[in-house]
Amino acid sequence: MGERGTLPRGCRRCDFDYDRRREPMTITMTAARPRATGYPGYNTTHPCVGEAAAAARRLVRTACATWGLEGHAEIGALIISELVANAVRHTTSHSIRVIVDRPAATQLRLAVVDKDPYALPVLRFPGDEDERGRGLLLVDRLSERWGCDVLGSAVRPWGKRSWAELRIAGGPDNARSPV
Repeated sequence: MGERGTLPRGCRRCDFDYDRRREPMTITMTAARPRATGYPGYNTTHPCVGEAAAAARRLVRTACATWGLEGHAEIGALIISELVANAVRHTTSHSIRVIVDRPAATQLRLAVVDKDPYALPVLRFPGDEDERGRGLLLVDRLSERWGCDVLGSAVRPWGKRSWAELRIAGGPDNARSPV
């Protein structure tokens, strides 16, 4: 298996990472796609396991650095960790797709797609003694807004996209365009 694959249509760069230690073989693809805003969107696919959170955080930090948004990188990394953790803990999906996008100059969108349309995220308010249940509360407090979109038709849903958006103050003057 080569290190570089063929580029999907509209894709600037694709990297295939082969991890020989995993069984069965896992291939992750990082793709940068141009957007109308001039900022590429980034996404990777990973097995639905806890270790995927570290790769998701790296993707957020890399995208933020590319866009000159280093001040948003750590909050974005925390949010994507919580979205990945929810997919790992609460779905039956075998893989997840992590998406970091900049749909507008003043907006950073983080998302995790899984293949379990029935395990929708629920905002909880845990008590002081509860050990779990604070992930979406953090996402709610740190993001401008968050939500979940069921993917597929109403008759045949195939998955969902859990997402959160961060507002970038100042827009284009506050961050550089990679183009």
